[in-house]
Amino acid sequence: MSEESVTTRWRAILIAVLGFAAISSAFWLPAWPTAAFVLGSAALFLVSSTLSIAGRTARSLQPFLDARVRVLVWGVPLPASDGLFYVESIAALGVGLLIKLQLAPGAPGILLKIAQPRDVLLSERVAIGGAAYIQWSGRRLAPSASHPSPALVLERA
Repeated sequence: MSEESVTTRWRAILIAVLGFAAISSAFWLPAWPTAAFVLGSAALFLVSSTLSIAGRTARSLQPFLDARVRVLVWGVPLPASDGLFYVESIAALGVGLLIKLQLAPGAPGILLKIAQPRDVLLSERVAIGGAAYIQWSGRRLAPSASHPSPALVLERA
């Protein structure tokens, strides 16, 4: 077992224990049941984010931070671009993978959201075979019916 997976597992266990403690405290401290329930639910959500495919993929993509990359969604470059970006941040929230891209270093970031990524292949490039949907700058991008392609391809430029 790799050191990263051990660290991730301990982090998930710690969050789960804290979440369980928060929910349990709702029964023993009836003055704050809502706060305890909210804290417990947030902790359980963080555990699911850590253990989801999106969470594992986000951790695996960290070497791409600050790198110039080519991004293809459903086989084509992102709208209003040639597909070349700089990666500002990579995170997971629940089962969604969130990648913030910049056209140039220091430019405003634009959010690329991959909902429920699946069939993730990591090598010199990243290929995500499927996703529930992909959203770019708040707009859903439709897959091409005539040309089946991976949901997302991200490679160093």
